[in-house]
Amino acid sequence: MLHLKPQLIDIMLQKENEASLLGADAEPVEYFIPFLMMQRLPDDQAIRNELHNFVFIHATEEHIRSIVDSDWNRGARLRMYHYRNHEGQPIKVSSSEMQLLRETIQSRQLKFFFGHAIDEMTVGDTVCVQMAPWVGKKGTITKMAVKKGKLNMTVRIDIADNQWSVNFTDVKEGDVIFDDASKERLLSGNLLKNFEKEMVEILDNKYCRKVSELEAHRDTSRVTRMYGYSEISIDNPDDQKRFTALMLLCAYLLHDAEARDAYTSQLREWLGENTEAASATDAYLMLVLFVVTRNPIFRDAVKRYRKSHPDDCPDIIRQLLKKVKELKAKKVKGER
Repeated sequence: MLHLKPQLIDIMLQKENEASLLGADAEPVEYFIPFLMMQRLPDDQAIRNELHNFVFIHATEEHIRSIVDSDWNRGARLRMYHYRNHEGQPIKVSSSEMQLLRETIQSRQLKFFFGHAIDEMTVGDTVCVQMAPWVGKKGTITKMAVKKGKLNMTVRIDIADNQWSVNFTDVKEGDVIFDDASKERLLSGNLLKNFEKEMVEILDNKYCRKVSELEAHRDTSRVTRMYGYSEISIDNPDDQKRFTALMLLCAYLLHDAEARDAYTSQLREWLGENTEAASATDAYLMLVLFVVTRNPIFRDAVKRYRKSHPDDCPDIIRQLLKKVKELKAKKVKGER
């Protein structure tokens, strides 16, 4: 059921129940109004916005019809009415689904969104959720983001004749099962390190080893798989820059010229006019720019950074520098 003011409908249903206890021609009604519970969850503002108008009533169809057609509802300026599916039929929610929704709303680990994804970006992987209370439910990932080092994942799930998008926070290995096991390995645990490890292996095959045509095709598939997650956001600024640099490598390896140019411009903007790597992140970006542009200024700056930071140069920079050492630099005049 739907009503624009859930607090008001709570008062009216309470009166309905009081009348039944006094012996009037009415039966007590069991109901659940999410908004009243959400008022006790101040951190879950997003939930409050999405389910503000919902009222769940547990009763026979005849009893629900009598409530909708009651004098107090028909005479109200704001009436309660059925929420219907695409065929125009009132939506029925099973007891198990109702319990699932209650637990979801109560949980501090889950934020709940009704009917649509958080934004228009669709990742599209099909997964089977292993996190309570949604264990065994299958759905489609619509968004992923890394916040404070934890992977958040929004999954759109079909339930109660509609699609419900649930944002699972701090997703760990085994919390969701992917149809594609290779994607599960890529996204489980430390996402950025997984992507870096994958890219190091791909660059090793491309620049340091002679691989078969079949292996090269598999590597293209691996790059395509990583590139499919280009919209993942990471709240740590340095990690986001490194991830963007990895997406530049993907665009470069897949010959996506438009995206390559856009990513290249972004990395150059972050570096500004610097010709020396002032940080490990700078060195990381410069190394990727060298692969894409073959401008020796970038490679030489990374080498100087590694030499001046013998103890704290990140291992990933050493690995990447080793994989691309055979790349020939282009002669570039003036411009970086």
